[in-house]
Amino acid sequence: MKKLLVLAGLILAINNVSFSKGNILKNELPKSEKEFFENGGQSDENENENLNENVNANNQNENGEAPKFLIRHIYLRNTTKSEKPLVNPKKIKNIIQSYENKELDISDLRELVKKLNEEYVKKGYVTTKIFLEPNQNISDGIVKLVALEGKIEDIVVDEDTVKDRRKEFFAFTNEKNKVLNISHIDNGIDNLNRVESVNAKLNIVPGEKQGYSRVIVETEKKKPIRFNLGYDDTQKDKQRYRIGLEYDNLFGMNDNIYASYKGDIDKLRKSKKDNDDYAKSYSFGYSFPFKSWSFRFSYDNSEDNNTIIGNTSNYKMREKSKQYGVNTSKLMYRNADTKIYLNFGLDVKRNRTYLEGQRLNTQDRNMTVANVGISGLNKLFNGLTSYGLTYSQGVNGFKANRDKPYNAGTFLTPSRYADENKYEFKKVNLYTSYYKPFYFKNQGITTRFSVNGQYTNDALFSTEKFSIGSFDTAKGFPASVSGDIGFNTKFEVSYILPAERDSKIGEFLYKIRPYVEYDYGKVRNNYDEHGNKNGRIATLSSYAAGVRYYGEILTLDFGIAKPDKGKGEVNADKSRGYISVGASF
Repeated sequence: MKKLLVLAGLILAINNVSFSKGNILKNELPKSEKEFFENGGQSDENENENLNENVNANNQNENGEAPKFLIRHIYLRNTTKSEKPLVNPKKIKNIIQSYENKELDISDLRELVKKLNEEYVKKGYVTTKIFLEPNQNISDGIVKLVALEGKIEDIVVDEDTVKDRRKEFFAFTNEKNKVLNISHIDNGIDNLNRVESVNAKLNIVPGEKQGYSRVIVETEKKKPIRFNLGYDDTQKDKQRYRIGLEYDNLFGMNDNIYASYKGDIDKLRKSKKDNDDYAKSYSFGYSFPFKSWSFRFSYDNSEDNNTIIGNTSNYKMREKSKQYGVNTSKLMYRNADTKIYLNFGLDVKRNRTYLEGQRLNTQDRNMTVANVGISGLNKLFNGLTSYGLTYSQGVNGFKANRDKPYNAGTFLTPSRYADENKYEFKKVNLYTSYYKPFYFKNQGITTRFSVNGQYTNDALFSTEKFSIGSFDTAKGFPASVSGDIGFNTKFEVSYILPAERDSKIGEFLYKIRPYVEYDYGKVRNNYDEHGNKNGRIATLSSYAAGVRYYGEILTLDFGIAKPDKGKGEVNADKSRGYISVGASF
């Protein structure tokens, strides 16, 4: 843990280094995070500059060396009345009062107008403008300001065809004739950009009516269909491949549909009749947004085949799992630096076990899990923080098994023995990550730090346990270990090679990222094999050094990992190379 604190402290130690803007590569961050980090707040800044120019233009007929006057009162008049104030009235009042009962000239009043406009811009009202009322005599000690609320006349996507209007309907909340808030518009842009094949940009232009604006959205489109291939050799004796197909805007409402299959490379080298150990899985999903909501439907099917070695003969065991999921999220708050979502979900899980082809009915598991939580993004210290907190509970419904009393007597009894795995469990999951790039002329470094954890008081089935030892949680281990409660952390530093990006070689080098990484995690069951409270703690940690390549088509990650703690838990080698390749056409 001391190592983690030292490594995490490096982020704060180098935070004072001068920061300059750079480009985040495709697949370096998820698309939604990348666009929020790079673009969120850009519109606000540009609009703020325009507002200042308008204020200056409205007063350019004043003399630069005008005398100062004692200003006793400053009044702000709204031309329209909103249901509630756009900006905290106390903030506006405090700003205005700081200029009252003082000697001011026209430059001081311009500064006042600028500060007031900035308060509106901070809240996202980038077209709401405050002016000095024309033809007023400030020598009498009274200044009159007027606030013109900028409203939306229309939102137009591309050519405004029937399909374009359908995209606009699903992407944007009903903003027509409402005060323009850039956060609401940005959320609509996010809904358009949520699919990989679309890159939407907005432009705000004056409308036909005074105080109104038209939001013009132009989208750059790529082919909507993508074919994905992948190969992973990240754990000993587990070389796997993956195939996927995606299609964007199938129904013209910013939706996405996908299907994928994963299997073992070794299985491809043998006949179909060979029943050696192998795993396979396939998934299907469909998602779409509706204004400030998003919906996702998923189906996952997996199969694990293992050989049990007996005294006289070997036995084939097969485990099949199915999961149906419905998940939705609601955008609760957004500004240039923050996004907060409220999430809901329901997963129906089915597990079946077969021994030598015969189903073991006593091993059947039917579970229904309800989830609720919050998640979000936040810009912090020129970096990006993502986080999520989820509460999950096993519930009745969809033929789910229930925890039945072990005693049928007339007295109240515990629902089950405490150390028995629960169907109606309760658990909490937390994750947080921080990403920050540092750029120094034509080179730099990026840092990543993440923490994932799970807590429960119950004994859980394997599908609900917290696992460490995979490629994403602790590199270099041949298998994972799991427990009812646990956590894992990851700290990574990658180097941006010095390169002049105006050349093909420089552009290629910029996409290459050497990195070093440290992983650390612990898991523990709430009960040991004898039913005693608090099981044994398993600890895994490892170091890794590798190279990533972020291409438009090809993504590559290879290196070597050295397990540190926990090698005896899963019989890990002293070190192991790894490679992961992905391609999208």
